[in-house]
Amino acid sequence: MVYYVAYKVSGELKYRSQIVRRLRALGCRQIRRSFWEVDKTKIGSVIKILQDNFVVILKRTREVRKPYITPEGTFSELGSLVVVAYKIPEEAKKGKIKSLLKRAPCIRLSRGVYAFAQRHKRFDKNRELVDARTFWGLVREVDANAVMVPRVIVANNQIVESLLEDVRRRVEKEVNSINEGFRILSQKVKHEELNRRHTLRITRNLRRRFMNAKKLAAFYKEWLRIDFSSILIKPYPAMREVRYVLQERYGST
Repeated sequence: MVYYVAYKVSGELKYRSQIVRRLRALGCRQIRRSFWEVDKTKIGSVIKILQDNFVVILKRTREVRKPYITPEGTFSELGSLVVVAYKIPEEAKKGKIKSLLKRAPCIRLSRGVYAFAQRHKRFDKNRELVDARTFWGLVREVDANAVMVPRVIVANNQIVESLLEDVRRRVEKEVNSINEGFRILSQKVKHEELNRRHTLRITRNLRRRFMNAKKLAAFYKEWLRIDFSSILIKPYPAMREVRYVLQERYGST
């Protein structure tokens, strides 16, 4: 049996290189930068090498497993996942992947390594979001050797809450950015810093981003039981203010 290991690398180049050399010396296979295939007999040694890093250990299963929630309402197992790993592209091409990730409900395991729900359709019946296969197919336009590994589960379940907290932070960061965008837009319109065409273009873009954030939040609520209701209400006052200002100045929203 083989395991897959993803880890968040140190900021120090020398330390990152040491990890790579030591893992290769053990006979581990580097799939992507911080995503490795490890023989079951070597997993203990790998954990020791990566003891100062945040590590996610994954293993394949034949069956598709459902997430398991404790009687207290917390996740002890995320269920079956599909992992996509790719080489981080040059700066000019990063924007395309960032745009994809904003529409992809997933869990970040490490840089360039993301886990998706095995049963995406169950939580996205209208197919409005990006699933693992779609993400993998589009990422291959940037990295032809990007890999997709289906039916894996997290073996070190003690890190599950940290993974979920990272999902919460990413959604909250996007919603806060949208909220700030509406707030700044309102002020600029009031001070006549923007013309009508530019104002409406920014407004439409912010609304699209907010609708997408709501779709992601709904997916995560069904998949990971994360409730974003207190976060999603944040932009509404600023949105109402923008609507009022636009109506007052242009007679439309």
